[in-house]
Amino acid sequence: VGARVAGATLAAYLGKAGLKTLLVERVRLPAYIPRQGSWELPTEARWASVGVMPLIDATGTPTRRGYYSATEDAILTYRFPVGDTAGYSRMVRRLTLDKILATYAASLPTVELRMGVSAQACLWDRDRVVGVRLIENGREYEERARLVVGADGRHSWLARQVQPEEYDRIRSPKANFIADYADTNVEPDMSVRVWDSVGSMGMVMMEDTLVTIGMGVWLTELEEFRAGLPDSFERRLRRHPLYRQQLGDGVRVSPIGGAVDLSMYKRKPYGPGWALVGDAGYHLDPLAARGTHSAVASAELLARAISESLGGERPEAEAYADYHTERDQLLAHEWDVTLAAITRPAPSARDVQEAHLFAAHPELVEQHVEVMRGLRDADAFRQSVDEALTPRPPLPVRGRGGEGR
Repeated sequence: VGARVAGATLAAYLGKAGLKTLLVERVRLPAYIPRQGSWELPTEARWASVGVMPLIDATGTPTRRGYYSATEDAILTYRFPVGDTAGYSRMVRRLTLDKILATYAASLPTVELRMGVSAQACLWDRDRVVGVRLIENGREYEERARLVVGADGRHSWLARQVQPEEYDRIRSPKANFIADYADTNVEPDMSVRVWDSVGSMGMVMMEDTLVTIGMGVWLTELEEFRAGLPDSFERRLRRHPLYRQQLGDGVRVSPIGGAVDLSMYKRKPYGPGWALVGDAGYHLDPLAARGTHSAVASAELLARAISESLGGERPEAEAYADYHTERDQLLAHEWDVTLAAITRPAPSARDVQEAHLFAAHPELVEQHVEVMRGLRDADAFRQSVDEALTPRPPLPVRGRGGEGR
């Protein structure tokens, strides 16, 4: 249930394994969604393993190998060598990406895709889910299956039916807003980041040279911000010199999408006859753009559990329990990065001082790049920066008698 990033990727894995899979999606793709798919090399390797990467490559979306980073008025340039994993990332509009993934999954012999189909109710045999009642063009019918998977996002229909255990819920202190722009000055291989007293923003080029811009808005400011849209978005966007320079005469070509009332959470992702994948089972705030990676990684893990359990290699309970444990372990870093992003306060005086130190000493930026590439010891680098920012006591002044004064 759900044929977007998590569901279509899972279906592709299952199709490659020769498992008969029905993929249902309540809308007809392509369909606009105010989010983008952002990923790095681990996600690309997973998509390559199921064979979909040539279709994604054909979009022409650029590869990022660096970024401009502004902390208040200090602007730094980070560039990574070609092929280096630390600086590699790509992004495609979900309008484009969702269609590619679902269509590719449906091209596999054992996968069927039905769009414009809504799930209405689970079919039960005592405490076990054994299928779904669907509605298509006003007609209701049933489909039975050995497993029903909810890949239907943070408002998961299946999760509401099966009521899984939920834990580690954290309400986001920010809302997220996003829009696409054309005819900007953004370089294809460079993203743009701004962190100042107002908040954080990001700017990245996608396919068709469109640039997506995302910003977090504190809930304390949300009512005023929403009342002033679209002007409030434009004013906040162009407040910083780096963004004004990068935007140039760029024009907005999409609606301003907003996501409010956001929470991060984890759910037990399996039970008798059912499983959850992607945002349905593990939701990250979109501000840090880690959702695509998390969805694809969890789809790979679930596909393995399904193949092993249905193939008789492992008991069902054991395979899915391992999926649960491995998912939480694998995504722990993404959770921590996202939590830090949504709770990040305005830059402190020390943060600004450090940014100015880097701006005055470009060799420190190069050393920082080496730290991120794993070529320089992070603790030693941090210590050297701390020492450079620590005020030194004044030298003693000696009088004619030789006494220090």
